[in-house]
Amino acid sequence: MNKKITLTILIGLLAVNGCSKKNTEPEYVGTSTFPLTSDSRWDYVRNYYLIPFVDSSLADTQTFAVTRRVVGPDTVIGSDQLYMVDDSTSRSDSSEADPFVDRHWYGIVDGQLREYGEVMFFPWETPSLSLFDNPRILLDFPLMPGKAWTESSEDMRSVYNTVVGIEYIPVADSQVKCDVVRSRMVDDQSGHVFYDAHRWYSNSGLIHEETDFGIEAILDSNDVVIDSVRHLRVLELIGLGDN
Repeated sequence: MNKKITLTILIGLLAVNGCSKKNTEPEYVGTSTFPLTSDSRWDYVRNYYLIPFVDSSLADTQTFAVTRRVVGPDTVIGSDQLYMVDDSTSRSDSSEADPFVDRHWYGIVDGQLREYGEVMFFPWETPSLSLFDNPRILLDFPLMPGKAWTESSEDMRSVYNTVVGIEYIPVADSQVKCDVVRSRMVDDQSGHVFYDAHRWYSNSGLIHEETDFGIEAILDSNDVVIDSVRHLRVLELIGLGDN
């Protein structure tokens, strides 16, 4: 598919909240868990787009390969069992791969997928547990259209999540039925939106993600606006399974 057409489709998806009308099946039970079994694995492609408004065909694209793997149980906080989940990431469109690992500490408590901490490190380093002041509520099970919750609230910024519908996402030769969660980080004083994301979840985990980081003005040497670019990030699942 032509890159310009692809990017136009991506913007359109974000504009209409990224969900379809396939939400009328009464027998459907929404996403109710997240796989935290040791060695569960997801392989993704992550693309970053800087799309100029003057000519979207000149978009700057960076492509990364991401392997997410459940390392296994790590520690217990109170009565909450935590699991390490690593995102091993490297550039796949450049000879300089610059690999790094983004480690998350997850737990499922009171029917919620919670993130307790996160740290980024290089593959040759051994990181220590790094905790948030309060765990983030990534998912509130079971997911169903209209369900809403606050993921986190700190430093005058809050992340608000809402299940906006159900959609089928193609993965390999199949169609995966997903709940679509819209996630927005908002400045609680000004109302400014730092990002507007849509994430597609099933009981197999995160299947797809599209994040709009908004518009940035491009200035000339006299601080005159000559163009604007939209920042988009798209995560696509290309394979899943145990090692």
